Amino acid sequence: SAEGRLTLSEPVLVNLNVLRTVLERLSIIPGLVPALEARLPAEYQEKLAARDTVLAPIDVRLRLREGWLEFDELTLRTDTFQLVAPGRVALDGTLQMRTTLRIERQLSAAIVRGVQELDALANAQAELEFPVAVEGRLPHVTVMPDVQAIASRLAVRTAVGFLERALGPAQEPEQGPGPNEAEPQADPLGGLLR
Repeated sequence: SAEGRLTLSEPVLVNLNVLRTVLERLSIIPGLVPALEARLPAEYQEKLAARDTVLAPIDVRLRLREGWLEFDELTLRTDTFQLVAPGRVALDGTLQMRTTLRIERQLSAAIVRGVQELDALANAQAELEFPVAVEGRLPHVTVMPDVQAIASRLAVRTAVGFLERALGPAQEPEQGPGPNEAEPQADPLGGLLR
């Protein structure tokens, strides 16, 4: 077992637009990319149309173990998304990584304006999150969204919305007396004596 560090100052994923690939593979929403292309601001349309993915500099600690270079936290970041995850690369170039693709807030808002259903995938910071697997033999890597997990989140949001429309919005439960408090007694004389 050995350890080291990999630093890349200008990394580019050639012939792979990660963001477009993930969105195209969301088969649960047919026609997603064309719908977004028609509705997104020009700067984001250009990013979806780009051939390559230009990444921010990479600095990752690696371990060599049993024929694999393993990393605990590889960060792949662009101006529109970020992936942070553990993973490993075999000495033959085979890559395995499961992570969440997190899209920056402004682009997430633009995407949700174009396809409202995707709001179910937003985190508390209003960033869209897509669980993905990054696999393949370098340089031929695929980025596959976990369509089943995404469909489950969309189904839950749809069911909650349906129930709220059918039953009305959730209401705060009425507060009764605490365990050591007595119920207020009704005045049997109706307030005649004071």
